[in-house]
Amino acid sequence: MSYFNKKSFTMRQVIGLLTIVFLGIAVIAYTASIPNTFSNGQTISSDAVNQNFQALADAINTGDVACPSSMVRSGSVCIDKYEASVWETTNAALIVKIKAGTATLAELQANATQRGASSDDYGAGCPDTANGCKDFYAVSISGVTPSRYITWFQAAAAARNSGKRLPTNQEWQAAALGTPDGAPCIVSAGGPGVTGTAGCVSDVGAFDMVGNLSEWVADWVPFSTACPGWGGFSDDYMCFSGASTTATGPGALLRGGSWGAGPNAGVFAVYGYYYPTDSFIYIGFRCVR
Repeated sequence: MSYFNKKSFTMRQVIGLLTIVFLGIAVIAYTASIPNTFSNGQTISSDAVNQNFQALADAINTGDVACPSSMVRSGSVCIDKYEASVWETTNAALIVKIKAGTATLAELQANATQRGASSDDYGAGCPDTANGCKDFYAVSISGVTPSRYITWFQAAAAARNSGKRLPTNQEWQAAALGTPDGAPCIVSAGGPGVTGTAGCVSDVGAFDMVGNLSEWVADWVPFSTACPGWGGFSDDYMCFSGASTTATGPGALLRGGSWGAGPNAGVFAVYGYYYPTDSFIYIGFRCVR
């Protein structure tokens, strides 16, 4: 594919053309191997420019890019290393760092307010519908109580504002595999622990995908009415059966089980009987990009 048909470019033109691409990639903390480097004053062929653009396009399309340090690679996506904490802020410099996945806890605490850690305090700025929820950002960071009391809509908005989205059910499942089924994951406690439980980590390096908080995923399904379980395959909850014909809304899938699910928490735990409007003390989320 040829992006440009000019025979040559000046260095100033190349800088202008590439700045947009490089800035966009820097914001989302992607890196790729660029085949050609240029020096000031050099006249550059269109072939060389096209090779660089093609390398960037190939890296993005194939997922052959580095994830931010707050995320881990799982197949073709980057998934949050930690359950999300939601921060309210209008600080432009901090927002850039949040979107790049480089904000520190000290920076967040100095320039933002965490919401949903101990109560449903999202307020009028981010109602249950998430309409107008523009200043609330999902952050993957260790050592904080993950945000909860959150509807599917609020979680989707906070993910969107951070340049991310909720994982699909398949993406969540693939990233969760290998997480211990029980201790040291927090499955029998009186409340959630802070993010990054030692030893409760999946094969790809994501923490707390079992226990702590049950996590919204992107998928909606007919509202489930039964929990027949997995039979001999697993003792994890399987509440994804018996589609309702009278429910007043769809079910939004929750995964993993929470701090009180005991042996029924696990990488195969799935619930289809929660409305996307529900917000409970044990419901949280994480994001992908």
